[in-house]
Amino acid sequence: MSWTFDLLFLAAESFKPLCEGATHSRDLAERFFIESGFGGRRCDTLILDDVLTLPRSQLAIGAYPSIVIVSDPMHYFGTFREPNMSRLSNIRTFRTTQILYVECAGVVNAFGYALLDSAGTVRRFAADAEHRVTANDGELFNEEKPVFRQSRRSSEDSIEFVIDDGAGRTGEVHEFELGDDLVFSVTARFFGIRYDQWTHDEPELTVFHVEQVDEQK
Repeated sequence: MSWTFDLLFLAAESFKPLCEGATHSRDLAERFFIESGFGGRRCDTLILDDVLTLPRSQLAIGAYPSIVIVSDPMHYFGTFREPNMSRLSNIRTFRTTQILYVECAGVVNAFGYALLDSAGTVRRFAADAEHRVTANDGELFNEEKPVFRQSRRSSEDSIEFVIDDGAGRTGEVHEFELGDDLVFSVTARFFGIRYDQWTHDEPELTVFHVEQVDEQK
């Protein structure tokens, strides 16, 4: 896989996907930043591609009417393995019903994601080159199923993943692009289409320089 990022998606109950033309609000992003327990200063507003890799002192927030995207290299909001629900629970300006954590590390061919709702974790999946599948909890998303049904293939550059085909914990071999395919497929729930097929105006996020963190949140 070729992408590297740590993204968090938060969606309201009746959210509209980003491809339908929602507009980013800098003011809402700043309120989200403050209510999350951070102190610092607002910097530039950039497109998503430009905030996928940020300095560890920065955080980027894309605040839309029914979806918030966060680029979180320091994992202030936790990870797909250990979500920081206490920090998220302090946010009052945006009522969340779905949370998706997505992490990709293209250099080492590792990825993982988790979808949560008010009752807890709905689905978690992760894999890497060394350990194959490292998490596989919950039922497959509809968005995942087409990827898991790919034909068997391996090569010198492939990674072997033991996957769930929807009918039990069966093993199949998939090429290394599996990680990219899965990440683009599951995030399409919020983008409206796969991001690698995006042809709309680029999503915007406002970058913040984090100077203080309330560890109680």
